[in-house]
Amino acid sequence: MQTRLVILIMLFSLFGLTNCEKKCGFGEINGDVDLFLIKTYDNLDQSCQIDDSSVVLETEALIKYDQIKTYDESEHLFYLNDDGLEMLADTEWPVDGVPFAIVADGLLIYTAYFWPAYSSLSCNWYTTDPLLIEANEGFRIQLGYPGGGSQTIEPDLRNDERILSIFRRDGKLK
Repeated sequence: MQTRLVILIMLFSLFGLTNCEKKCGFGEINGDVDLFLIKTYDNLDQSCQIDDSSVVLETEALIKYDQIKTYDESEHLFYLNDDGLEMLADTEWPVDGVPFAIVADGLLIYTAYFWPAYSSLSCNWYTTDPLLIEANEGFRIQLGYPGGGSQTIEPDLRNDERILSIFRRDGKLK
């Protein structure tokens, strides 16, 4: 009798968790992917790596989800609509980069820099060359500046499943 009671309690618990997963939104992604400039931050170990725990974002997204047309996961390229391209056009970029964050479903996923090609400084963190935005119709996140594939960042968060799930959900994944 006691064994049946334990089994019955376990079945009800399992049913409750499964039911809550569907109703409570556990595991569902309801948000968007946005790009925020970073107001304040600290670097780790005298490098370009941004300490995520120190990041304070600007209150408004610089690039909003509706300005992102598609995301190419193999090239790590965010294609933007005309409004998104306009947001980044005609901006003067400092040689030491402008920090930003990719936020998915309200969570900071990773940080990076707009790092212009005329900079003689190197950076060992995620970067994108803002001078190529218009030519690419968006921005490509690369590992480090100058790029060239010699940089590694572990784990590589550019294709974080939270980002891909949102783009997949809305047919924006290339």
